[in-house]
Amino acid sequence: MSVKFVHPLKGNPNHRLLIDKLSLTIKPKQWKVYANYKDTLYGYSQTDGFPIIYDPSGKTGSYSAAYRIKLGTLSHEDWPLLQVATPKRNASFIRLEFNPDRIGITGINEFKAIIDQWLLPHGYPSVLKWSRITRIDLAVDFTKVSLDQVFPVTKWPTYRETWTHKGELESIYLGKRSQTNNFYRIYEKPTGHGQTKKVLRVEREMRNLKIAFGELESLPNPFSTLRLNHLDMPPPKGWDATKWRLFVRVLKISGLNSALFMLPAAERKEAKLHASKFPVHRMNLGDVWSEWPELLKKTGLLKPGPEGPLLPIFNEKKIEDQA
Repeated sequence: MSVKFVHPLKGNPNHRLLIDKLSLTIKPKQWKVYANYKDTLYGYSQTDGFPIIYDPSGKTGSYSAAYRIKLGTLSHEDWPLLQVATPKRNASFIRLEFNPDRIGITGINEFKAIIDQWLLPHGYPSVLKWSRITRIDLAVDFTKVSLDQVFPVTKWPTYRETWTHKGELESIYLGKRSQTNNFYRIYEKPTGHGQTKKVLRVEREMRNLKIAFGELESLPNPFSTLRLNHLDMPPPKGWDATKWRLFVRVLKISGLNSALFMLPAAERKEAKLHASKFPVHRMNLGDVWSEWPELLKKTGLLKPGPEGPLLPIFNEKKIEDQA
């Protein structure tokens, strides 16, 4: 079977690059300013009109207090998570986690404004200057590709699939979460959250990165290690669809000869001739990374808040001296 080397992503309007999750830990330089921060924040969270609510389900590890930052009309599950530990010198005792794509540009601006006006003594600039990325999930959504049409170019040491009770492919997992940052999940994302059509999502999960949030633009291409093949091969006229799906699955995993071997001898010639009409297309996901700077610019994640820090404690010169 032939492989046609093409770059279907370049200039293709049928895909979208996005940030699906972002987790940050903040290590304030002037940590004594935050000595009573944990208790004060809890007290404010019990006040009507304050833009956070206490969320005990969000507590993890040393972060013994957790809150949800209320944004506009978003549902509770989409509100950014704020976690707080006991303030200590040279320690990251504030953590933020949110989905930039889910909350949108308007939500990001509101998020920054709340941090400036209500939540952090040094405002959003302290997030830009003092935080590190502990996890980031990046994804590419495709609107005209289905899960059963794609498969990895090379074999992975760890390859796992999940299937629905109806026998349909649900997800493909490449790599391991616990052992490496080289972890991918490929699945079809259903409609919802403003998404009107099902999309194929190729997602890269990266944890424990040694990179400052302010250096996010220099993040190496997360899709450089992933190459996918795309094959859209409907069954020959008159063939059973389920039987043909099995044939195509074996073809993807073991090659054309193995797939033909599973068929009765009388059907192999027709299957081989039909398969030759559908070349495999190589999908180069690396091309999509050229859109990364524009995505960051559009979201405004690396820019100050709309109005800037408004809390009395804030002093731009002081924060610069301590950075």
